[in-house]
Amino acid sequence: MLLTEGIEYELVDYNPDHGGTMVFYVAPTGTVLIYRQTPITQQIDYVEGEPFPSDTHEFGCDKDTRILQELRAGAGQSGTSVDLQSIPNEDSVRIANSAGTDATIDGWTTDGLLAGVAYGEVIEAGGAAPADGNPTTKPDGYIWYVLEELP
Repeated sequence: MLLTEGIEYELVDYNPDHGGTMVFYVAPTGTVLIYRQTPITQQIDYVEGEPFPSDTHEFGCDKDTRILQELRAGAGQSGTSVDLQSIPNEDSVRIANSAGTDATIDGWTTDGLLAGVAYGEVIEAGGAAPADGNPTTKPDGYIWYVLEELP
């Protein structure tokens, strides 16, 4: 049975950094499992030319680890799972996620940025991609993948 804060229990002297005390309104019978549910969001933004925020970066790595632990354990609650869907746009990919906010990842470009996502299209065997260096209407960094049979 999933218990709800404020109905079956309350947290006393709680603060996000150090926890608190869980007080049940009626003494539970059997085993009580307590789990966390870390929001699956990405809230860190690095600004080029600014000092590297090591504490913020470490917090992000710790949060990623918590999320992976929860996903590996089956999210710890009633079989909850996370559904991810990629939605390609002309110059970015949006990752829609059922457990938190979506993320938008800009396309990988040739402007020196070392982050991004490769985006493009698949051309079936026999099809032709534009010759390298020829102008197209596609954004910088667009990739054509050609599928061919191996000899």
